[in-house]
Amino acid sequence: MLTTFKIASVLILGHSLLFNAVIAKADTASQAYAEQAVEAQQNGETAHAIELYEKAVAGGIVNGDLFYNLGNAYFRTNDIGHAMASFLAAKRFSPRNPDIKANLKFVHTQIQENLKYSEPPSTLNTLAFWVDDMTSKEAFKLLALLSLISGLIIIAGVVFSNSSTKKIGVFSVVLPILAALNFYIVDQNTSDNLTWGAVTAAEAGVHSDINNKSKVLFNLKAGAPIKMIGKVAGWYQIKLSDGKKGWIEESDAKVYVPF
Repeated sequence: MLTTFKIASVLILGHSLLFNAVIAKADTASQAYAEQAVEAQQNGETAHAIELYEKAVAGGIVNGDLFYNLGNAYFRTNDIGHAMASFLAAKRFSPRNPDIKANLKFVHTQIQENLKYSEPPSTLNTLAFWVDDMTSKEAFKLLALLSLISGLIIIAGVVFSNSSTKKIGVFSVVLPILAALNFYIVDQNTSDNLTWGAVTAAEAGVHSDINNKSKVLFNLKAGAPIKMIGKVAGWYQIKLSDGKKGWIEESDAKVYVPF
């Protein structure tokens, strides 16, 4: 199982009582990297732990606890950019985890840019305010459950044909529609979160095109949250929460795109 670590209120690394054994598309070697990383982190070997966590991620282990641990490790080395990118990835997989939310919020206060790590919510997102705390998998399970309930209501209406079941039958249509709408919003929201990362260089220029000779539109400091909307030949096309767009070298930023 994967032990998680916390940044305390005074930013001291400590042990957590949380565990997670979610291993996605990982081979035995990658799982070993994750376990060794936890041991290294427990022993205070932060740099080595980071190396092992990154190998585990490259091997397919992607879950909230691992990225949470990785974010804390990067923070311990004063690497705000990679810490921000790691916590954003952790939030993607565990959106309701209070420790992830707290650490992401804290690291966000340490960056110099006045940028958010999400775009302004759409009307649907505003109405469905709970979607930020759901994953696509959870929304699909809800859709399946409500569809099952709907099916049972329809069957009951056929077997017990009376005025009461006819009235209840209306819900057999409404429930799956609402569930499907919820799934759509959550899925769109999750897809949007997939491509959020952060600037990792001390300062990076955002260009108008994919070459260093193109015009520098603006500069970003380490930790600035970015949304990747394209990727070409070692460059990320990015969009910021304030709507600005441009191109940044891949070596100057990190986006943990899941497998």
